[in-house]
Amino acid sequence: MEQMERQRVTFFYERWRALSAGMIETLHLSFILVIAIRYFGANNLIQGLLATTWAIGLFLSPFSVAMIRRLNWSPAKGAAFLVYSMSASFLVAGLGSFAPHSTNLLLFTIFILLGINCVTLTIPLLTEIYQQNYPAKKRGQLFAWSSMIKVGATALFAYFAGALLTVDINYTPYFLIVLSLAAFISACLLSRVPSCEVVPIVSKESSLNPFHALSFLRSDRAFLILSLSWMFIGFGNLMMLPLRVKLLAEEVYGHAYSIGMISLVVTVITPVTQLSLSFAWGKLFDKMNIFMLRILINVFFISSHGCFFLMDNFLGFIIGAILLGAAFSGGDIAWSLWVTKIAPKNHVADYMSVHTFLTGCRAFVAPLIAVLMASYVPLNQIAYMSIFLMTISIVVLLPEVWSIRNAERL
Repeated sequence: MEQMERQRVTFFYERWRALSAGMIETLHLSFILVIAIRYFGANNLIQGLLATTWAIGLFLSPFSVAMIRRLNWSPAKGAAFLVYSMSASFLVAGLGSFAPHSTNLLLFTIFILLGINCVTLTIPLLTEIYQQNYPAKKRGQLFAWSSMIKVGATALFAYFAGALLTVDINYTPYFLIVLSLAAFISACLLSRVPSCEVVPIVSKESSLNPFHALSFLRSDRAFLILSLSWMFIGFGNLMMLPLRVKLLAEEVYGHAYSIGMISLVVTVITPVTQLSLSFAWGKLFDKMNIFMLRILINVFFISSHGCFFLMDNFLGFIIGAILLGAAFSGGDIAWSLWVTKIAPKNHVADYMSVHTFLTGCRAFVAPLIAVLMASYVPLNQIAYMSIFLMTISIVVLLPEVWSIRNAERL
């Protein structure tokens, strides 16, 4: 299949798949903790585990690359299989949630963990598909269109699902079954996306060791510096995201908003902002140096958390949600595609598996620490710690930006 035809077919199916992907996204953004708190009465430990649901799959993402290599599957076939598995997991979680007692909480936790981690295992495979099928000069913009549809679906579905669960939290099992259907549709569409088997998903000289790709951190300075910066911004950011729901949902913090209001702030305002800015960030990604782009995105994240947690009033929540949407808009594109700017062509999936592995490490630890700390430390102090870490992420990049600007003057 010619490059233009691969681009057309991929773009067609990715736009349709974005609708179901946006629905699924509402689960880990806010509803997973709301359901755990309001429907099951989960303790802080369970809340912390659920806040890290997607981290395990990111941590294990090098294994998904190794699995595809061993099975000799195309990236699209492997990704579709994983999303079908997610659909089955959500279905079991939904059917097992009709009676909210402790046994069903355990079942819910296990299968939600399994389902969300199935889809996170697809990330290096999807990045490889984008590398193969989207031209470099338009990759950010093409990805942004799908991202805009996904974010719009997230906001719309979050609004109606939040309203439904506000009326009666006992609709939770039906909510999960709907997500199972959305995942099934997503997998069907993904299976139709072309992916070249001629270009290997990992290089032929690579071993079957799933952690072989970690060696690129040692051999590629740009990859190492950007990964280090991402570690600081990611740890600081991931500490605060689940605490937004706790701050809005729990009476101890003086707010105790309804599920509908929480959904409005967390999964409507932020995605709408993200939607409105996605194409602009896509253009910036295609034209801007990745180091400068990363710094700009980090500034938005820092501003968002500062407004949300340090102002600690409804105006602060709204401004913080808007700024977070702007940060997510650029961050989603950069996080998904940045390795295509620095990785050798036949190592894109390798680089992405390292990136997702490191994301998984911090995504598992940071929310768990933050949720447990919230029992003993005021949220504004945790916010200061987060802002400090995110500021370091900018400092790490400054020498590289300075070197690039000096080189451009020569």
